[in-house]
Amino acid sequence: MRFSRSVAARFTLAIPLLLCACPRSEGDLSKVKLPDHGTGTANISDTPESIFQRIEENVRTARTIRVEFDRGSPNRSDPGWCGADRTGAWGMLLIGERGRLLLSDRSSASTSVVEHLLVSNGSTLRQGMFVIKQGARTATSQGTREQRISMTRIENSRMLLARVGVGCLSILADSTTTEMDVRQRFQVSDFKNGPVDDNGQSITYALTVSHPQGRSMSEVTLWYDPSSFKPLKRRESRRLAEGRMITEEVYSTFTYNDQIADEEFLPQLPE
Repeated sequence: MRFSRSVAARFTLAIPLLLCACPRSEGDLSKVKLPDHGTGTANISDTPESIFQRIEENVRTARTIRVEFDRGSPNRSDPGWCGADRTGAWGMLLIGERGRLLLSDRSSASTSVVEHLLVSNGSTLRQGMFVIKQGARTATSQGTREQRISMTRIENSRMLLARVGVGCLSILADSTTTEMDVRQRFQVSDFKNGPVDDNGQSITYALTVSHPQGRSMSEVTLWYDPSSFKPLKRRESRRLAEGRMITEEVYSTFTYNDQIADEEFLPQLPE
């Protein structure tokens, strides 16, 4: 597998539902090269909502999906940004047929890389935290866990990817989300045209996440390729009592229907 560069960071396994993506140190995302997103344009009659629906439908119906991502905070010095830790993440997501899934979410820790890994074969989900040195994985004291998983739960990962991004997919390991209704818990509304800039064309929408403690509100800007409607970049601004939590995901790769070898869904794990 090929991953993005290392960044000085700290990674924890506890990824709460309200903080599905980790903030990152200032300036790192500016180094990420966005993919060439072609010369085509969306139809002038397309509304922001219809564009989002098309993106979501593509993600939901693709035979396979491959994503390489880089996630973090776009501006550590923003006075409205809330968060004390200098953290960031990068990695790869593979979604295949028959419920196969692999999510490798990584960050740097001193001289090694820490990885949160989710692997599904369609009936069983394995979750683990590993330290990677010289390409080899070593299990941490938190070990690995294995649980049965429904196809509904795996299919929900596609809608989560379209609505919230890679950062929230770790909640698939939460057994309480077995029959999660993503449309109800992750509601999208208030679609508008977003900025057109070097990142491409964009739409904005409101994201409302329901959870046992209530609801959280975010504003999302999603840049997309107007010729293929593939996501290029996502920026989320979440309202908190202390201010705002701003996170970004940049997709250096986002492809549909590629041939993904079975071996890619079978990472080398320690005994």
